[in-house]
Amino acid sequence: MANSFIPFFLPLLFILIATTKVLENVEGEPDLTFISGFCGSEYDASSFRKGQAARLTSGDIEQTSSHSPFCSVTADDDGTPQMYGRATCLDSLSQEDCKYCLTYCQDQLLNYNICNDLYGAQINVASCSLRYETYAMDECTA
Repeated sequence: MANSFIPFFLPLLFILIATTKVLENVEGEPDLTFISGFCGSEYDASSFRKGQAARLTSGDIEQTSSHSPFCSVTADDDGTPQMYGRATCLDSLSQEDCKYCLTYCQDQLLNYNICNDLYGAQINVASCSLRYETYAMDECTA
């Protein structure tokens, strides 16, 4: 009798462990697994572009709802080109976790020189994405 119980018990244990793992992800903790990153093709050796992108993406992070994308644009200061940004998170993330995920993306783009000083950049992780460009993006003009 004890020997027949073990084969029956093992699949139940596996199901319990698998369900626990699924429920951990449902709670909304951001998954920061890198999916993709893209960089623009034009180069700007000045630190202005990076500073402008940092202001733009910080605004996106503060304003983004975890339930819809947020688009923004910087002011046209001193004749410099405007920068456009877009931030989005999975619906399952709380506002706090969305901000955490986007801050991670911003840190990757701006502090680790993923795109160095190129105009435009985008990073996609499993739970959110952050993008900035020198042109208005189609998904932000609708």
